[in-house]
Amino acid sequence: MNMIALAVASASGQAFAAANDDSGANEPERIEVTGSRIQRTDMETAKPVSVITKADIEATGLNDVASVLAESIFNSAGTSIAHSNNSAGNFASSNLRGLGSNRTLTLVNGRRVATSASNYGSSTNVNLIPIEVVERIEILRDGASSIYGSDAMGGVINIITKKDYDGMQLSVNASHATRGGAGQQGGALTYGTSSDKSSILVVLEHQTNDSLRGGDRPHLDAEHNERRWSSRYSPWGSYSYENEDGERIYSPGPDCPAENIRDRDGNMGKQCGYDVFDGKYYLPKVEKTSIFTNFTYAINDDVEFYNTILHTRDKNFTSATPMWASGTLAADHVNNPTAGTADARDITYYHYMEGALPREFTFKTDLLDINTGINWDIDEGRLSINLAHSKDSFVQESNYYYFVDKFDEAVEEGLYNPLAYGGGDKATEEVLDSFRHSQHRLGKSTTKAVTVDWSSTLPFELDGGAIGYAIGAEYRSLELSDEQDAQSNSGNVKGAYGGDVVGSRNYRAAYLEVEAPILDTLTVSAATRYDSYSLPDQGQLSSSLSARYEVTEDLVVRGSFSQGFRVADLNEAIGEESIGYYGLWDPKYCNPVPKAQRATSELCDNQSVPVRSFSNPDLEPEESEQVSFGFAYNLTEDFDMTLDYWNIEITNEIKDISGRTVLDEEYLGNLGNYSGLYVKRDTSLPREDEMVEIGSTVTNYLGLDTSGIDASFAARVDLEDMGDLKFNLELSKVLKYEFQKTNSDPVYEHVGFINRPEYRASFKTNYRYGDFEGFATVRYIGSFDGESPEDIEIGKEWQDFPSMTTVNLGAGYNFDEYGLVKLIVTNAFDKLPPVNDEYYRGYTTRVHNIIGRTIQLKYTYSF
Repeated sequence: MNMIALAVASASGQAFAAANDDSGANEPERIEVTGSRIQRTDMETAKPVSVITKADIEATGLNDVASVLAESIFNSAGTSIAHSNNSAGNFASSNLRGLGSNRTLTLVNGRRVATSASNYGSSTNVNLIPIEVVERIEILRDGASSIYGSDAMGGVINIITKKDYDGMQLSVNASHATRGGAGQQGGALTYGTSSDKSSILVVLEHQTNDSLRGGDRPHLDAEHNERRWSSRYSPWGSYSYENEDGERIYSPGPDCPAENIRDRDGNMGKQCGYDVFDGKYYLPKVEKTSIFTNFTYAINDDVEFYNTILHTRDKNFTSATPMWASGTLAADHVNNPTAGTADARDITYYHYMEGALPREFTFKTDLLDINTGINWDIDEGRLSINLAHSKDSFVQESNYYYFVDKFDEAVEEGLYNPLAYGGGDKATEEVLDSFRHSQHRLGKSTTKAVTVDWSSTLPFELDGGAIGYAIGAEYRSLELSDEQDAQSNSGNVKGAYGGDVVGSRNYRAAYLEVEAPILDTLTVSAATRYDSYSLPDQGQLSSSLSARYEVTEDLVVRGSFSQGFRVADLNEAIGEESIGYYGLWDPKYCNPVPKAQRATSELCDNQSVPVRSFSNPDLEPEESEQVSFGFAYNLTEDFDMTLDYWNIEITNEIKDISGRTVLDEEYLGNLGNYSGLYVKRDTSLPREDEMVEIGSTVTNYLGLDTSGIDASFAARVDLEDMGDLKFNLELSKVLKYEFQKTNSDPVYEHVGFINRPEYRASFKTNYRYGDFEGFATVRYIGSFDGESPEDIEIGKEWQDFPSMTTVNLGAGYNFDEYGLVKLIVTNAFDKLPPVNDEYYRGYTTRVHNIIGRTIQLKYTYSF
């Protein structure tokens, strides 16, 4: 493989592990590259592909695939990771180009695995892929629906697992966060053997992650972040009543600690609050066990049988704020503080049920993925047949929610005091059990697939060589279920209602790909694919055209055009209505408050508001068009660079309308432009309780248009007797991210706004000398505003997020027969994002993390 091939192969400037040295071989090995089904003799393609090697993964000091992908600069709008109060449990995904996880296709060895049941089957849970089995990760930074089908609008992440290994290897790892919490421990055992006809590989892995809880990062506590402070609700309660002038006066519960009592704005009394996140989980406690096997057997010289099995069992524990309650105590009620006084009156109470009804969630998730098939290589080409069975299932138990009628009875009878911690002395376990409810949720996503494809060359050649092609068909069935227990769905359980999804659909596809070497220096590739779904009953043809031109031996230019589409997920199309409770501030009262006063103003406090969500069976499929072009240039034998421009336009974007958006549209007077959206208000209630319910749905927005530039620079310095030194710099700049809801709405530019930094960069260096290795990584995330452009339009401004740079350092030494030892310091200078007191967590989970400096020791011994 020449040097320019390496540059084209990877925007990181590193060669793929699959590109083996073929010196001495008469025929170079033909391999398949992410983004094409045609086998080739090197990694040269017209589409930009980046690689995260095994060495890159180890240098991060991270022990799960999700965290490794979260560091990619191509996750331009952050990523989804498991965190507290997350109904998807341990779900984590990638988010290429900021288009969403359901527009990023994740593959394992070029094949789909079951989508996550806990996330309604919308995308793959990368948390369930064990890190030890990963050989490398290929990231195709281009649309690929014409090759892989729908869901590949933003690109493709292909996780390549280990194939061959002879011997046995044991590795153990332990990490410690210097600020406390979030420790990790684990290990893996790898065994492999091979003969002339067969090979087998077995990898066992076990990892545990300690939780990170409120209080473990004191700089985020309510003392420094007013958003963490609940003003009215607390375990000791607050209450209010109307005075003779019709004004609502507040008082703290009788047992409220003095340090928890705060003045109410406008001389309207005092109230009892507390830090709602104290002791609650930022990051869950995780225990994960995996087994991976890969078996190959040469039936004869031409036919190879293979089978891979991946089974992962994950247990995840987390907690959120306790259940809450509000209601009325009559003037003569035993627990009414005004009872028996000259000023006895009915009161309204506000109570967090700490000590009685914590909300603790246990998720148990299983992934079983089985792939088996044959590869038949003959002189005319290769026939591949693959059978796949993949199942993602979970069990969720939530303790506790409560039956509204039974709780009201306990309060009315004086057995539960909402103005005392844990309900007071009379709130025995028997009383609590009379209204507590353990919610159970069961889900399963099962995929069965058959894929048949044939790749070969035509019997004639062009000036540049033989014309390669691949043709094939795929059938896939999906069965999805996500159901709560019947009592939770009864409508009488506070905090849990509906959202069940039970459905299935079939999927059929046929595809063709052609690669034509027009000249020795010019190769043109074309692909087309028709995908058809049974639910919704929709299908579409997606095509692509790309070209690669070798201007000189050291300079290649490339470009591509591709189409894509995506149908609605099952929950978006047929899911039952659901109610979720969200902390929302009311723009009716908050927007007029000056920015400097919003963090402490009661008019901007979050209120727990029920949002009723509906599916939409009339959703149209999304469509996309993507254009990319760039070049790869070897300035010298040891220095190369790449530069690529990309643009993606999506029309008919399928998007759920959040409760926050509904309130904003109400404030702007735009609710009449939508069907099914509403805000129910009861102005006879106190201002804080005025929002009774919000109605939301899923819709087709007009769409979005985003573009950017990726660049990479890689260099190698041969220090001769002093070793080798490598450098690698990756840069990504988002030029635009324009979004428009309808033709009558304005176009909003999101670059530089919340969770969408304009710049990301990563610099890596590696030094090797004999058995010693040293490495370092510098990651940069640009600054971004705290608000969205829609916020700006209605006069809201929030605290901004500054840029952030972190440094990882590491070193390793191979002691030969005594094993390999690596010490890795992640975030060596203990850099944390500054507290943003307009977010109740104090930071944004999609872009930043608060673990801080982590020291990891890893030991590997080969038998």
